[in-house]
Amino acid sequence: LKRNTGSDAIKIGLPVDISTFEYATQPLNRIPHGSTVSQVTFWHDRVDGGALPLVRVQAEVWKTDITTGTETQIGTTTTDPVATLGAYNAHHSFAVTGLTEVIDRTKYNYYAKLIGETLPNDQTTSWYGTTVTFTVTACEEAQ
Repeated sequence: LKRNTGSDAIKIGLPVDISTFEYATQPLNRIPHGSTVSQVTFWHDRVDGGALPLVRVQAEVWKTDITTGTETQIGTTTTDPVATLGAYNAHHSFAVTGLTEVIDRTKYNYYAKLIGETLPNDQTTSWYGTTVTFTVTACEEAQ
């Protein structure tokens, strides 16, 4: 995972702690070429600050065209829907859903992005990683 503090990106291991106005990214390297991604699930928890933040953590999925460097968001930005303090503080997941991205490893790199909370009542969020739901429609026979 990589954490961006606004001035520099720092490579760090899991979990990664994300503060206000920061974000972290995780490469999605193990999705098979030609498969179709339908969902990316983010697992996190947070320090109890006594109240929910104004804006809860948000998740995004991106691809980078390796031939041009152009970055394109896949799907939409999803805000953690958990709206009760106890459940939001606890270790839980939420997902970017409704995706129909066909993985093209010959042209793109893919990554997940988690964006920290915003004021007021923001706290540090610990991101533990992601799971990816995908469908494989063809498979070559082993030699």
